[in-house]
Amino acid sequence: MSKIFFPADSDRALLWTYLVFAFGFFSRPLGGIVLGYIGDKFGRRTSLIISIVMMSIPTFLIGLLPTYSSIGILAPIFLAMIRLFQGIAIGGDFSGSMVYLVEHAPPQKRGFFGCWSDFGSPLGVLLGSSLLNSCFTPADFEIYGWRLPFLFGIVVALFGVYLRYEMEETESFAGKRTVGKNSLAAQSNKTKTKGANSFLGILKQHTKTIAYAVSINAYGGIIFYMLLTYLHNYFKITEIATAKQAFWFTTLLMYV
Repeated sequence: MSKIFFPADSDRALLWTYLVFAFGFFSRPLGGIVLGYIGDKFGRRTSLIISIVMMSIPTFLIGLLPTYSSIGILAPIFLAMIRLFQGIAIGGDFSGSMVYLVEHAPPQKRGFFGCWSDFGSPLGVLLGSSLLNSCFTPADFEIYGWRLPFLFGIVVALFGVYLRYEMEETESFAGKRTVGKNSLAAQSNKTKTKGANSFLGILKQHTKTIAYAVSINAYGGIIFYMLLTYLHNYFKITEIATAKQAFWFTTLLMYV
């Protein structure tokens, strides 16, 4: 991507590419807040449908983006903007899918059910990367092969929207809706709980829990992306391994 969206003769192209990649992480908390609120207000299914649409359209647009050689500096600017929208989408989708799975799970198996959301992401990376490395030479991949996964993503998204549209709402959310409509006690306490259930209210009441969750997630995320992005490029740049050797080695480490 650094060769495609930045000047080929730039010594900092790879660093700029990492920065653009990071933009998607900056906006993830916003996606979790906004789409989490939508999930609590209108249902988990609604939030998950919105998030997959928000992810698929920007992803498809990346496959259509002109390169730096075509439109110059606008290429990385457009890419960074798209990454921000992707971050919002995944910020809501990742946490929303876990909530959906946990709320469908038996009480004693919530951890087991919830972990499948985290399992799906690296599995997709493994399958997609393996397929691309098997089907394209490095030259073909740089010319047109890199666009195909982004373009094909729209097909996967349509299938995903259909699946999510057919999903049943969780009993936990359906129960809240029933209580909210029929219980006088729930109506009388609505004003009292509004502040406590707001984003700032949750931060204030559950500061330690949120700090623990962020720390654990940060640890796993750093390890995962160090292997997925940095270490792979380090092997190639230092010529410790070929591109394919670096791919298979870092993939093995990522799953061990």
